[in-house]
Amino acid sequence: MSTLPRVMPAVAGYDVCGTFRPAELTGGDTFDAFVSDGRLVTVLGDATGHGIAPALSVTQMHAMLRMALSLHADLDTAFTEVNNRLAQTLPDDRFITAFIGMLDPATHELRFQSGGQGPILKFDAVHQRCDRHLPTSFPLGAMPLSAPPSAITLSIRPGDILLLISDGIFDYRNPAGEPFGEARVERIVLERHREPVAVLMQALLDAVAAFAGGAPQEDDMTLVLVKREPGAGAQRSFARTIDALPAIVAFTEEVFAERGLDPRLRPNVDFALEELFTNMVKYSPMGVADVRIDVAAIEGVIEVTMTDYGVAPFDVTRAPDADIATPVERREPGGLGLHLTRRLVDSLRYDYDEQCRESRTTFRVTTAGLSRSADAG
Repeated sequence: MSTLPRVMPAVAGYDVCGTFRPAELTGGDTFDAFVSDGRLVTVLGDATGHGIAPALSVTQMHAMLRMALSLHADLDTAFTEVNNRLAQTLPDDRFITAFIGMLDPATHELRFQSGGQGPILKFDAVHQRCDRHLPTSFPLGAMPLSAPPSAITLSIRPGDILLLISDGIFDYRNPAGEPFGEARVERIVLERHREPVAVLMQALLDAVAAFAGGAPQEDDMTLVLVKREPGAGAQRSFARTIDALPAIVAFTEEVFAERGLDPRLRPNVDFALEELFTNMVKYSPMGVADVRIDVAAIEGVIEVTMTDYGVAPFDVTRAPDADIATPVERREPGGLGLHLTRRLVDSLRYDYDEQCRESRTTFRVTTAGLSRSADAG
């Protein structure tokens, strides 16, 4: 227990919570959450077996990982080094399933490696569902790695929740032998996702206890929940027509006024919105549903996400820059709006969901970005 975090780290715009409920006096689970080089590191580990030996195994893994990150190792290097050292030191019949994730609170991107730990669930606040992700590799210590596996990167949007849950929750059986399962977890998350993660976590534990009906706990139960706060923002949908542009500008004016946002950011937000919305209408003519626009604001950052439904992919981040060095009379028409947009926003990201045929374009404008532009000028 002394290796577990006594308090969860404070990360602006995020709510973090974790707990560990051992099945015996010593447990084979572990978790961690701490800030390293400005990133939130989250860990969930589960060693095979119960008792002293698994407890020592996860303590060893914990110490190795902390040491690697203290030496500024990146995610892939830390994962590979810890795996290879455990492969040398653990007995042949022992291994550790482990999730190691790094979340950048500036870009809201989570990059993770998972050695046999799954499922990894992420609640998608926009679509009101839990997305399921499989491990990236085999359990730590099972065999050496010559190269790191391919990590997975997820965008954490306002209201999204990362759910790291050990199999002691999913596999808890009632007196009839029925496991609690993923479906019950997902249903509780859907019902309670708007509440603080500490409340959601307790609701999950209470539901497991009620389901168990007095059946003994046979495995350790560990949870780490990370939620991106919804923040000060708003959402509205607009018809896919150029005629909607005045309504979009009125929407941003309303959001800035009601939430007291820095008015210096609004011209850049409006320009980017108008240009990107026009491109959606122009290059995705098969779309018929309204375009949803979400505006979130946290500490000098405006993040805008535009979601277009039922369309083919059109990645604005891959569109070529305008050739501004060529004289106007010899220049190919088009591209200047996107060229300017890329220079007015701090970041521009495009995601496409093939299953749902949804296109999402996200950009951020910050007060720090305005200051950099002013200094450059």
